[in-house]
Amino acid sequence: MTETNGSGKLDVLIDQVGRLTEGMTDIKQLVERVAHTTEQQEQNISRLTTLFEQQSQRQAETTDRLVRIVESLLEQRS
Repeated sequence: MTETNGSGKLDVLIDQVGRLTEGMTDIKQLVERVAHTTEQQEQNISRLTTLFEQQSQRQAETTDRLVRIVESLLEQRS
């Protein structure tokens, strides 16, 4: 009976280790997915930053042109 009881405990332990291993594998896969998603977000943020900087530059150039046009028109009226 002691051997049966010991064998049962060993079976429970083996089952628990198997579940723990499965859980760790699931966690590893989740961390890998999160890392991949984070990397994609970093790339998207970088692209958005570049686009924002380009748009800001274009707006500044457009504003400068408009100021020169308005100044030129005002000079012509004088």
